[in-house]
Amino acid sequence: MLKTTIDQVGTQGQNKGKKIRTESVAAFDGTDAPVKGSPNPNQTIALKKIDARTFEAQNKSDGKPTVTTRVTVAADGKTITATQSGANLQGQAIKNSLLFEKQ
Repeated sequence: MLKTTIDQVGTQGQNKGKKIRTESVAAFDGTDAPVKGSPNPNQTIALKKIDARTFEAQNKSDGKPTVTTRVTVAADGKTITATQSGANLQGQAIKNSLLFEKQ
């Protein structure tokens, strides 16, 4: 199980400048789990374990895939790399690379 709480500030449309908190609890079994607080309609997330240090998260809105995130924890446990691809609800392409370092 993975529990996430994400605090962010909206950057577009009616959510621009608005604080948004999303929360989810999902198992690594590929089953859709609800995302509470999401401005996107009927937002869900499904997690799938790839190997001992990698998993994939598939976000959906109204049952349609939006963004896929692949997360890998480094062997030394000091960094996490995440790559995202897909499209937002307006159909605009999303492609991000994120790096998190343990402080």
